[in-house]
Amino acid sequence: MENVAWDGWFAKNGLSFLSLTYEQLQRDPAGSLAKLAQLVDVELNWDTKLQSGLEVQRDAINEEWRKRFLSEYADPSSFRNRTIK
Repeated sequence: MENVAWDGWFAKNGLSFLSLTYEQLQRDPAGSLAKLAQLVDVELNWDTKLQSGLEVQRDAINEEWRKRFLSEYADPSSFRNRTIK
């Protein structure tokens, strides 16, 4: 829902934006930079192969946490009534 609000804010104010994920940046750092340069109207000029240097750090534990989070908080309305024990 947060992204929808941001999309609306940018549209309301007539502003362009770039939606870029970690996975996109990891998969194609040069392409990601090119998209950013296009957004801000800057011409890129480099002669080297750009590499991000990022490595995937998730593992099975992260997947377990993700599943637990989604099972407990899939309904955003549950955040309002949630108490910490």
